[in-house]
Amino acid sequence: MAADTVPMDTFKWIVSGLLATLLVSVGWFLSDMRADLRDMRKEVTAMRVEAAASNMRLEGLLEQRRKGSP
Repeated sequence: MAADTVPMDTFKWIVSGLLATLLVSVGWFLSDMRADLRDMRKEVTAMRVEAAASNMRLEGLLEQRRKGSP
Protein backbone atom coordinates (compact mmCIF):
# COMPACT_ATOMS: atom_id res chain seq x y z
CA MET A 1 0.00 0.00 0.00
CA ALA A 2 1.35 3.34 -1.00
CA ALA A 3 0.58 6.01 1.57
CA ASP A 4 -0.47 9.42 0.31
CA THR A 5 1.93 12.01 1.64
CA VAL A 6 1.82 15.76 1.77
CA PRO A 7 4.62 17.47 -0.13
CA MET A 8 7.24 19.00 2.14
CA ASP A 9 6.68 22.51 0.74
CA THR A 10 2.97 22.32 1.56
CA PHE A 11 3.77 21.04 5.04
CA LYS A 12 6.20 23.92 5.62
CA TRP A 13 3.59 26.47 4.46
CA ILE A 14 0.97 25.02 6.80
CA VAL A 15 3.29 24.87 9.80
CA SER A 16 4.64 28.37 9.10
CA GLY A 17 1.10 29.73 8.83
CA LEU A 18 0.05 28.10 12.10
CA LEU A 19 3.14 29.36 13.91
CA ALA A 20 2.63 32.88 12.54
CA THR A 21 -1.01 32.81 13.67
CA LEU A 22 0.05 31.62 17.11
CA LEU A 23 2.70 34.34 17.34
CA VAL A 24 0.26 37.08 16.33
CA SER A 25 -2.32 35.81 18.83
CA VAL A 26 0.18 35.73 21.70
CA GLY A 27 1.44 39.20 20.75
CA TRP A 28 -2.10 40.57 20.67
CA PHE A 29 -2.88 38.96 24.05
CA LEU A 30 0.28 40.38 25.66
CA SER A 31 -0.38 43.81 24.18
CA ASP A 32 -3.89 43.78 25.63
CA MET A 33 -2.52 42.74 29.02
CA ARG A 34 0.02 45.58 28.91
CA ALA A 35 -2.72 48.09 28.19
CA ASP A 36 -4.76 46.76 31.12
CA LEU A 37 -1.75 46.94 33.44
CA ARG A 38 -1.05 50.50 32.31
CA ASP A 39 -4.65 51.47 33.12
CA MET A 40 -4.44 49.80 36.51
CA ARG A 41 -1.19 51.61 37.28
CA LYS A 42 -2.86 54.95 36.49
CA GLU A 43 -5.77 54.09 38.77
CA VAL A 44 -3.45 53.07 41.61
CA THR A 45 -1.48 56.30 41.20
CA ALA A 46 -4.71 58.31 41.38
CA MET A 47 -5.70 56.44 44.55
CA ARG A 48 -2.32 57.18 46.12
CA VAL A 49 -2.68 60.87 45.33
CA GLU A 50 -6.18 60.91 46.82
CA ALA A 51 -4.97 59.08 49.93
CA ALA A 52 -2.11 61.54 50.38
CA ALA A 53 -4.50 64.50 50.04
CA SER A 54 -6.89 62.93 52.55
CA ASN A 55 -4.03 62.33 54.99
CA MET A 56 -2.96 65.96 54.68
CA ARG A 57 -6.51 67.19 55.36
CA LEU A 58 -6.83 64.82 58.33
CA GLU A 59 -3.52 66.00 59.76
CA GLY A 60 -4.67 69.59 59.35
CA LEU A 61 -7.96 68.89 61.14
CA LEU A 62 -6.19 67.06 63.95
CA GLU A 63 -3.73 69.93 64.34
CA GLN A 64 -6.59 72.43 64.49
CA ARG A 65 -8.33 70.34 67.14
CA ARG A 66 -5.14 70.07 69.20
CA LYS A 67 -4.63 73.86 69.05
CA GLY A 68 -8.27 74.47 69.99
CA SER A 69 -8.12 72.17 73.03
CA PRO A 70 -6.68 73.59 76.29
